[in-house]
Amino acid sequence: MCVTAIIAGVVIGFVGGAFRWCLDRADVLRTDLVDWAHRLPGPGWLVPVAVAALGATVAALIVRRVPLAAGSGIQHVEAVFRGSATPPPLLLLPAKFIGGVIAIGSGLVLGREGPTVHMGAVIGAEAARRARLPDPDVRMMQTALGGAGLAVAFNAPIGGVLFTLEEATKSFRVRTVLTTVLAAATAVGCSRLLVGNHPDFLVEPIAAPSVALLPLFAVFGLLTGCLGVAYNRLLLVFLDTVAGVRLIPKVLKASIIGAVIGLLMAVDPLTVGGGDTLTQLIVGGNHVVVPAMLGYLLVRFIAGPLSYSAAVPGGLFAPLLAIGALWGVLFVGVVDALWPGDATSLMVPMAIVGMGAFFGATVRAPVTGMVIVIEMTATTSVAVPMMAATAAAVLVAEFFKAQPIYDSLGKRMPAEIAMLDGPERERGNKGPAAVVVRPVTEHAELSPTEWVREQTERILKQGTTDGVEVQDRPIVLFTTTGVKSGKKRYVPLMRVEEDGRYAMVASKGGAPEHPSWYFNVKANPAVTVQDGEKIANLTAREIEGAEREHWWKLAVEAYPSYAEYQTKTDRLIPVFVVE
Repeated sequence: MCVTAIIAGVVIGFVGGAFRWCLDRADVLRTDLVDWAHRLPGPGWLVPVAVAALGATVAALIVRRVPLAAGSGIQHVEAVFRGSATPPPLLLLPAKFIGGVIAIGSGLVLGREGPTVHMGAVIGAEAARRARLPDPDVRMMQTALGGAGLAVAFNAPIGGVLFTLEEATKSFRVRTVLTTVLAAATAVGCSRLLVGNHPDFLVEPIAAPSVALLPLFAVFGLLTGCLGVAYNRLLLVFLDTVAGVRLIPKVLKASIIGAVIGLLMAVDPLTVGGGDTLTQLIVGGNHVVVPAMLGYLLVRFIAGPLSYSAAVPGGLFAPLLAIGALWGVLFVGVVDALWPGDATSLMVPMAIVGMGAFFGATVRAPVTGMVIVIEMTATTSVAVPMMAATAAAVLVAEFFKAQPIYDSLGKRMPAEIAMLDGPERERGNKGPAAVVVRPVTEHAELSPTEWVREQTERILKQGTTDGVEVQDRPIVLFTTTGVKSGKKRYVPLMRVEEDGRYAMVASKGGAPEHPSWYFNVKANPAVTVQDGEKIANLTAREIEGAEREHWWKLAVEAYPSYAEYQTKTDRLIPVFVVE
């Protein structure tokens, strides 16, 4: 695993570094193009309009060939880890690279991190497959390399690791941490050979804001939370509205959106693109005109969701950071107008805090957001105000029950399994474990034990295991095959999971004999597991020795009563790994 992570990290380091280099060159060319167009006689503004429309069209054509290349891809990486999607195919790598360079380079308000994360996931999955790792390790490796891709995109190795742990896997298991750290460190080291060994944003040293100003930063965070909720909802409105216009082909929709962005580019190049140039102007301490910042904020607040609704390769993070910086400047401008003083000295600190707080409100990965911003700016003096503002922003988002943006996008993601035909539809993409997008079979038999039967019926009725617990601890629903009858049988058990694999603990409450399902699984190890809404066909194998000790420890951590059950029986309670 470690060697595979390092090798894959080298690959995404150079691929991601080349992707960033291409986008940097595209930014320069785009600005030169607008300057040249303005000097042309006649309607020179049509040139940037045509270029942006053409770029969006070409990117949309690439997506038509490789549908999985659309959008950010981060929601797909998370779905693969959960087991509700198959690992990405190798063809996605060139599609994301070329499509991302064309879409973002032509001016669409999209981020580089989405394609880079997805490319990292492709490389991780392919490396794991070539190393003949089991399917759960393939899914974990693609997620770890997705984090390495984010680290490359923002030159933020720690932020990339935290993204994998806090946002993608929502776990801090040593195995995942070690794999991700090795991949991210290797990837960033290689990418710096191409893009340089320096922070993304050059910020002059900043004195730590006074502790007395923390209430002001907290108020700013509360308002940022409201802004984040509004942005997420606007993004979903644009996605649903554009997708709802079925009379216009998808490629033509992208062309129209590209033309609109091109018109904005003709007016002012800073209104389009990922936003790094604009962010650098703000955090670099340059003089800013507050009304102009308001204009940029309003335009980019709309242009970002509009660009994303074109369904071409591109992410959300980079534009979010630009909006957060603009919002911080605007907030200080309003405070200075209401209470004249020396508030302008807070322009840069508030802009940096705004980047982290707005990220936290929209993505709902506050630690990742704060660390990414600190690494990108190499500025730690605003850490405490950023923590206060980000906590307040996330609190507001939670209060309004606004879903994290990638949770919402994940629900709108078409099941990529629909792209496969024949046997691959069941097997997924070269993976041994099939991902099943269907409800649990209604032909399985319920347990004769009343409380077990009630649990199972509740799961079947609501379509998920969420909220069904034993002693306030979650369960999963297995489906086995009877050794004699050949009928399907439901077996709800405590949820013991690691990196997409599950344990079946044959405790039977410490009874002297094995549960009946033990013999069913021994005879037919093919089982179905439902965890939440996710359903997958997996294979069970009984484990022994050190491997059993490892899983037994996890089982006791998940459900401490297992330790008590073992003391009640002379038999060694069997444990199966389902993978």
